[in-house]
Amino acid sequence: MVEHAGFTVALVGGWSRELLGLQPPGPHSDVDLVVTDADIDALDRWLTSQDEIVAKRFPHKRAFRLDGIMVELHLVTRRSE
Repeated sequence: MVEHAGFTVALVGGWSRELLGLQPPGPHSDVDLVVTDADIDALDRWLTSQDEIVAKRFPHKRAFRLDGIMVELHLVTRRSE
């Protein structure tokens, strides 16, 4: 969904550890995605069409609900050197 909107994401957190076999399957309360080098204005425009969790809006993070599950977007900008 986020990638279909044109953003580059990677799965992190508990789901990624589970999928890599680093921890046994268990319950999850959210999905954590790293969004790399996003145009923040474009991301915020896209979020207006989603069920955004406004209380999670920070300079480094955004969040929305998808089918009742919280999806946290951790915003990362790589340095150009």
